Amino acid sequence: MNDPSTIRNGGVSNHSDNVVDTEWCNRLHGLLEQKTGLVLTQSRAMVFHMLQDRLKALGLLDFEDYFTLLSDPVGGKNEWPNLLSRLTVNESYFFRDLDQLSVVENHLIPELLSQNGKDRDLTLWSAGCASGEETYTLAIILNNLLSESADFERRIRILGTDIDANCIKQARQGCYRSWSFRHLPRNILATCFHKGEDETYRIDPNLAANIQFMELNLLEAGDILAWKFRFDLVLCRNVFIYLSPRAVQRILAEIYTLMMPGGYLVTGHGEIDRQLMEKSGYVVRTFPHTQVYQKPASEGCYSLGTVSKTFSKSGSPVAARFVGEHPVTPEEACERMRQLILDGHNALAQVQGESALSIYANNVHILTLLAWALANLGKLAQAEETCRAAIRVDPMASVPHFLLGQIVSESQRFSDAMQHFQTSIYLNPGEILAIIELGNTLARLGRRQEARREWQAALDHLLRKPANHFVGPLERWPVKTLIDDLTCMIHENC
Repeated sequence: MNDPSTIRNGGVSNHSDNVVDTEWCNRLHGLLEQKTGLVLTQSRAMVFHMLQDRLKALGLLDFEDYFTLLSDPVGGKNEWPNLLSRLTVNESYFFRDLDQLSVVENHLIPELLSQNGKDRDLTLWSAGCASGEETYTLAIILNNLLSESADFERRIRILGTDIDANCIKQARQGCYRSWSFRHLPRNILATCFHKGEDETYRIDPNLAANIQFMELNLLEAGDILAWKFRFDLVLCRNVFIYLSPRAVQRILAEIYTLMMPGGYLVTGHGEIDRQLMEKSGYVVRTFPHTQVYQKPASEGCYSLGTVSKTFSKSGSPVAARFVGEHPVTPEEACERMRQLILDGHNALAQVQGESALSIYANNVHILTLLAWALANLGKLAQAEETCRAAIRVDPMASVPHFLLGQIVSESQRFSDAMQHFQTSIYLNPGEILAIIELGNTLARLGRRQEARREWQAALDHLLRKPANHFVGPLERWPVKTLIDDLTCMIHENC
């Protein structure tokens, strides 16, 4: 029961310290974990803020009424998708984590294709596919591999599943904006997608022909998929970090039973402990930049009961149910955020940034990294406002202008984008990515001669750098790749 001394306002106390109803939030956590396996990584205050619009839309007085609705198996059925769309991480982009995908393309799939001769069918599963980029990436990889072979007798099936119904709807459309292609080689974009007049790109129908998307709670995967699928390769990356230990146990068992003998499971880096996977019956295969888990060709050496015995309460892949610990210094906060973004954990970087800002409210570096994480998550309006906040703190910082230029160009505000790219270059003449993006924007406006001039300037900068170095605010863009792309762009626009 709520404290009668507080004002009934969405479950949030009106006290000066803004105390939130911890007991209610813990009950929500329990219900969420029971039904989906998810744990809340957001702060309690953030959860309340994220759900305020649902109370208003439903005409409910407070969060107690909302919890009652969710607990109703009939009345709450239509509300769960709305809840999950706010609490789940819907982050993805094409060819995410190139090191892992290189192993998939150059080792795992060729090995699977070579088994049982040329009549070997292949079934792949992107579990937790978000808006579908990973699923279509698998289709592109397979298309490249099979196009080099004279064998066209194989039956290929790819399944993409996610618990968020809105994500599955978007995935089925197969239509994306340029932000989803930020690490995609240009030749793939040109050959595998059709560009629309509204600056969107739609997947080639031939690539989508063998793909099926499905809304799916991974805790129910065995019951729903077992009658139809046996998978050779399962990608379940950056999913387990958001689940409770109990849910991880169940889902690992579900995936194992759905895999073909000799099949592979690929998870995110560091999500699952190697020893736990070995105790669960998997064979761990190690490659230079990643490790994957193989189901033994002989199923007799594995027992489903093994999984549940290997996870204890202290063995959770999630550090805490609610992220609320503050870093000691701004530098430590920035380093944590930078590494999370580089590892693809932008949702956790957002949580880290928002937590750090509660102490260091006017730190331009934290604001900029938070904007970067928000943009990667597709939260462009929030990212734009955060960039502007960073610029207000330090108008002489070049990176917020560069990032803001990218963000506003997504909504086709090209004049604003050019202004921010030019400002970034003025503040830091060596901001090579800003020079490239300025050229890209000019090209989109049909000003090709000016675009070539900017691209050539960027190329001249890069040619003075070692080819094996990386550039950009996060130092993640390889010099050699940028040189090759710029050379091609200049040549094509002559």
